[in-house]
Amino acid sequence: MTIMLSKVTNMKKHILTSYRIFIRSISYGAPKWAIANPGYGPMEVQRSELLNGVRIAAAKHLGSQISACTIMFQAGSRYECGDYIGASHFVRATTSAAAQGHTAYSKFRVLQQYGAYLTCSSDRQSIAFTMRCPLPVFCDLKHYLLDTAARCCYNEWDIDDRKPLVREDLYRITPEQRVMDLIQSALWTGPLSNSIYCAEERIDEMSENRLSCFAQVNFKSNCCSIASVGVPFDEIMKIAEKIDPKREKPTERMIAPSCPRNGFEYFDMGKDSDTWIAVAVPGCGTKDLANLLKHAIIAAACGTGNVQMGQHDLDRTLQPPLGLMAGADFFTEYKAFNISYAETGLFGIVAKTRAATARKAALAVTEFLANVGDLNFKQLEVGKKRLKLSLLLNDDDCTQVSQGLALQLASNVQMDSANNSCCMIDMICPDEITLTAKSISAKHLRCINVKTALNTIQECKPVPKLQSPKLDIVSKAKTVYFTPRSIGFEINDKPVNRKIKDPLNYTPITNPRSILPLIDTNWRKDEIGLPAIQQEEKQAIRLIVIRRKKMKKHKRMKLWKRMRFRWARIKKNRRIKKEKIFQNELLALVKQANEFSAEQYVAEKLRKANHTPLPTTWKHKRLPAFIIRQLLGLDKKINYKHTDVYKA
Repeated sequence: MTIMLSKVTNMKKHILTSYRIFIRSISYGAPKWAIANPGYGPMEVQRSELLNGVRIAAAKHLGSQISACTIMFQAGSRYECGDYIGASHFVRATTSAAAQGHTAYSKFRVLQQYGAYLTCSSDRQSIAFTMRCPLPVFCDLKHYLLDTAARCCYNEWDIDDRKPLVREDLYRITPEQRVMDLIQSALWTGPLSNSIYCAEERIDEMSENRLSCFAQVNFKSNCCSIASVGVPFDEIMKIAEKIDPKREKPTERMIAPSCPRNGFEYFDMGKDSDTWIAVAVPGCGTKDLANLLKHAIIAAACGTGNVQMGQHDLDRTLQPPLGLMAGADFFTEYKAFNISYAETGLFGIVAKTRAATARKAALAVTEFLANVGDLNFKQLEVGKKRLKLSLLLNDDDCTQVSQGLALQLASNVQMDSANNSCCMIDMICPDEITLTAKSISAKHLRCINVKTALNTIQECKPVPKLQSPKLDIVSKAKTVYFTPRSIGFEINDKPVNRKIKDPLNYTPITNPRSILPLIDTNWRKDEIGLPAIQQEEKQAIRLIVIRRKKMKKHKRMKLWKRMRFRWARIKKNRRIKKEKIFQNELLALVKQANEFSAEQYVAEKLRKANHTPLPTTWKHKRLPAFIIRQLLGLDKKINYKHTDVYKA
């Protein structure tokens, strides 16, 4: 132990002396203000964890007067279940609603006056509330962030006002966002398949009680992480204590596992629209930092899209090899993506093309993903440079830095600045990246040579000649299907022809004379040949009937293609209406059961048992009930006279 301590102290002295020598060498050749340029990102990061489980991190900025603070809860769409499905979308929409301390009007007015803004972003894993404001006014505006993140009221009138906005969000989704949401729903079974958008049929059912219960269950201290850039550490401590003043950790939530599957999703975008195709395989999560960086390098090496962060917005430099795969077809674009959550993620390629070239693009995407392990070392080095450039550019924005720090706290990883991340990227060996790339394709996709497979089939079975395919490499066990003007893809097993074939090859008998013993040559002279084949005449009336039948079938098919979604929506609404009626009947039965009283039930039974029925006859004469009651003395007797005049 003493040897180790002495080594550490010697290392510290060596670092300090080298640092002083370096500064002195600069100060001799330059003025006093010329010092070494600091690196990207914050210089110092202070971390801590409270007793109730809240994780906090405060980064000291490089001198900018703009600060940012993020409160992140692990309460994304994967934590929705039952009646809470779609709640995270409403939480995003109610960011500008009233809270316990401030109204919606005061939020708009005060934040705008001070030059600050408040945003809410969410995904399947987390919900992040971020406030960006000038540093001197942060102490005055931090209560707005607290009210929005941890003290929102979710009033019924605010929810009713946000329902049209949530419904409009479903129509404002860009095609790329929609295809990325659908590919994740297709890849996972379980909570990760939940969409980050609320379904249209659930919008009207969302209420104050559901949102409050969702926030009460998921917005807990052990699921919270707070990060800031430019804000003092003491201020972050005060915010963390006001979120939950308790000293003990709450109980952990039970999370259902999410497993990968071989699925597909489809969405019709309408006429004259582009076709988006996405193919993905399971990746890695954020908790495995080394593996995550490898997947990010592979995605950057493939090409994550056009570079739009240059000097102007028209900078659309293509990133090879995916950027150049379309060739002369400038309507088609490819790019790779890598999305990671806590314990898992997905890696894939998305393509945008026209309906005419959708099949070609789908095969190209599948083939590239199957051969992603063939990237060479030069392409991997280019991928490292692209990834480091994107990290350095992101560190220039304090909002993204604060959200990144909050995500690091939630994932239990430490990668404070872009310099640290660049050093970690440089330390990764290219051979390890190549093995990771090969494992992506080897575990989930296998490719064969079609010509070799066809030659093997021809040697085994005398089947007719098959047409040679245009592509040499396709998937061995799967076939890709697509639909024009659609988003999504489908990978299914190749259909098997279950028709039973006769193992005996024989020639059918077309002429019975071929099997007769032709002994006598004169037999042919007296032979009566088969009648000649005559073409039957088709009458016009029959053609009209056939055409009418085909036209009816054609119109039925057109009607079905045009109206099938509307009919499906009508059937769905009918089922929903029936289900609501059934649920109301069940609720009525439950209410009746809750209102049941044993005393009233017994009293009613005794009353019926002791009740004496009124006789219908008196001295063998059938009389009305009121006369019998008078004769029995139950009612007052009334003498009726025929001379009485009844007045109205």
